[in-house]
Amino acid sequence: MICTRNTAGFTLIELVVVIIILAILAVVAAPKFIGLKSEALTAAIYDMQGQLKAANQLVFSKAALEGKEALAFQDVHNQVGSWIILDGKKVSLNFGHIQGSSWNIEQVMNIDAADWTVLSTASVFAQAYLTPRGAPAFGTSDIQNIEQSQCYLKYAFSKKQFDLPGYEVVTTGC
Repeated sequence: MICTRNTAGFTLIELVVVIIILAILAVVAAPKFIGLKSEALTAAIYDMQGQLKAANQLVFSKAALEGKEALAFQDVHNQVGSWIILDGKKVSLNFGHIQGSSWNIEQVMNIDAADWTVLSTASVFAQAYLTPRGAPAFGTSDIQNIEQSQCYLKYAFSKKQFDLPGYEVVTTGC
C-alpha cells in the first residue's frame, strides 16, 4: 500500500513562523519609517531657510547697485522708494533686504501654495511664518496655530536690529 500526502498547503507551524518573522520586522522597521516624516519636514524647513538667505543676498546686491540698501520700509504704499523690480515683480525692501510680508516672500521665492503656507503680520516689522506641506499647521490661516504647531520657519526684522532680517527655525513639533 502506498501512502500519499496532500502537500498543496502550508502547515500551521510554517504559517506561525512567517507571522512571527513579519511581526519582528514590523516592530524593528516601523519606527524608522515613522521618523522619516519628521526628518523630511525638518530638512524642508532648513532648505527653505537656505534658499531665503540666498535670495536675500541677491536682493541686497541688487538694492545696493540701485543705492537702496539704506532705505527703510515705511508702509504698504512704500513711497520712499524702498523697492526693486525683480523678475518683473515689485519687491518691497527694508534696508535692502526682503520685507517680511507673505506676498513679498511668495513673489521672490516663487512659492507654490500647494507646497508651503506663508503667513505674515502686517507692520513695518512684519513677521513671516513659512510652513511646509505635511506640517501640522499647513494650510492654516492663523499664525497662532502655526506657532503652537512648533514646525515652521520664521522670518522677521526685530525692533532691536531692524536693519537685518532674522531667521528662526522651529522643528520640535514636526
